[in-house]
Amino acid sequence: MKNRRWPRLIASVAVVLLALNLTLGGHAWSADGVARSVMPERIAGATTRADHEALADAYEQEAKALDAKAAEHEALAKAYAELGYLRDKPGLIAHCASLVDRYRAAAQETRELARAHQELAARAAQK
Repeated sequence: MKNRRWPRLIASVAVVLLALNLTLGGHAWSADGVARSVMPERIAGATTRADHEALADAYEQEAKALDAKAAEHEALAKAYAELGYLRDKPGLIAHCASLVDRYRAAAQETRELARAHQELAARAAQK
């Protein structure tokens, strides 16, 4: 019986590693290899179309990273559910499910910020 668990465990670990790889690859990077982020200084100084488009892009990249985190925790919840000896620990699955909901909500809110900056970019282009 123990030998039957190994293929599932290996598949579950592979899914988690794939999700982790997508998460780490989902961050925005500038041309010089320095991580870009949405900093208060960038927001305060945004006046041009290009400024707002850059912020919208950074928010979109952040939303993708949050989606990847949600997918990672979804895979973790599935892995926990499939491991028979962890079925008596429902808190692990609930924890992951809660994080999935939070990451998805954060991604949605982040996309709304990106849309707001896209609108600001359009307005700046009209001036």
